[in-house]
Amino acid sequence: ATSRAPPLQWWLKHYERLAQDPSLGMVECEQRAGDIIYVPAGWWHCVLNTVPSGLAIAVTQNLLPPLALSKLWPEISKNNPGLAAELARLLAQQPPDEIRIPAETLRTVAAWLHTHEGGGSKANAASKELPPCVLFFSVDGVLAKRAKSNAGAESNAAGLEAVPSAFGVDENCIRELARVVEESGAELVLTASWRGSEEAKAAFGAVLGARGLFSSRAVTMNDLPGGLASQILHFTGQAAIDRWAVVDADEFDLFGGKNLNELSMMQTVLQARCMRTDAATGLDAATADELIKILTTEEEDD
Repeated sequence: ATSRAPPLQWWLKHYERLAQDPSLGMVECEQRAGDIIYVPAGWWHCVLNTVPSGLAIAVTQNLLPPLALSKLWPEISKNNPGLAAELARLLAQQPPDEIRIPAETLRTVAAWLHTHEGGGSKANAASKELPPCVLFFSVDGVLAKRAKSNAGAESNAAGLEAVPSAFGVDENCIRELARVVEESGAELVLTASWRGSEEAKAAFGAVLGARGLFSSRAVTMNDLPGGLASQILHFTGQAAIDRWAVVDADEFDLFGGKNLNELSMMQTVLQARCMRTDAATGLDAATADELIKILTTEEEDD
């Protein structure tokens, strides 16, 4: 337990006993000007200024090792929510391949920020009267712009989006996404091909959380005939979702390279609910308006 006694009492009552008994494990040293002392996590320590003038200036820096965040996050978020929010925002700005924090911890941080900063669905009265809905979204070319000349630069040999070293989301695109969520009450479900990486999903969750948005689910990675289109349709069937829309920059990839006259009946349904962005500009106001229209229109069946 933390002592409420003045620090001087420690020196008067405990120092001599600890100093005389090596088995108690106290380590004692003298720190001079310019010296740096590292105190490991969990070690009790006490400082006594011994300079003749009685005046000394010390600079202390508390370290938070990445692997310690999962243990310390409950205490930080409970006792210092301001620090917790700032820490969550800083994590959201880090490239995912440079973060050494477990994916589960990143999801916890993103969920906390989403809850405590008023993020998430703020559906209007009209959307609250409708059943739950889902917006399936990708990142590359939707929230992160890409130059037309580099349209294929971020794809690997399998034709999938590469996991970005920094997500590079465009704030205008994020604002349009937030508007869609606010006006429709939609849940965000990830379709980016790197959704199979728990670390990337958790890191991107922190990016969204820092901007008041939240996404905890993604479509299946199972290899289904029809590719991503079938994976999305599988999700809607399993979750019994009637209201849904898709936003993607690559309609060709979405339908496995098929022409419109080659699509199955269900793929045709998906095509009618899919909005394609210009990859160079990302999600814009006009596309967001169309998504809202799709998501807030209740249909008896497809």
